[in-house]
Amino acid sequence: MLSRSGKRAWIFSQVFYVIIVSLVYFLFIFACFCVVLLPNLGFSTESWGKIIRTISATNAAQDFHLFFIVSPSVLSDFSPLQAFLYSFGTAFAVAVILGLVVLFFNLAVKRSAGVFISGAIVFVYMFVNMSGGSIIYYFSPISWCSILIADKNGVSAYPDISWIVAVLCISFAVEIVTLFIFGSRKIKFVLDTKEEIS
Repeated sequence: MLSRSGKRAWIFSQVFYVIIVSLVYFLFIFACFCVVLLPNLGFSTESWGKIIRTISATNAAQDFHLFFIVSPSVLSDFSPLQAFLYSFGTAFAVAVILGLVVLFFNLAVKRSAGVFISGAIVFVYMFVNMSGGSIIYYFSPISWCSILIADKNGVSAYPDISWIVAVLCISFAVEIVTLFIFGSRKIKFVLDTKEEIS
């Protein structure tokens, strides 16, 4: 299959696969979320609604034993549409980047290396949550999926949105270029080795 399609075409198909799987995964989660909330679901691009604002401004979440909290800063800094686009977009982008990291290290080292590296990235996320250090959030891509971490106005010690978007875009571009350059050489080396053995 690989020898017939070509090295670059094979890498492109793998990258495309990572992107599509990540997109379908988060669309599925979003669809499930909508189905669960369907009886009380409403759509608004500008207004958060009275219930959400009440939960954010009072102890209603604690009084009614809700499993989530609503930050007043999120309501003041983001519209519902902006919050959705940010949360969905960053989660999708981080999933793609992690998938490409796994693909690259599986090609560059060995099959289990990609899982180990992605596990290390997840560990950084867990460490950041336990330590609470705001500077470490700059090095934890998974943490960027939380809208509570995104600094829209650039006034806190947390990463601002423009920085997050820039790093995600640069990371994606670097991984794509690295995969096509190094991945093609690695695949050629593997194919040549197999031909010598045979």
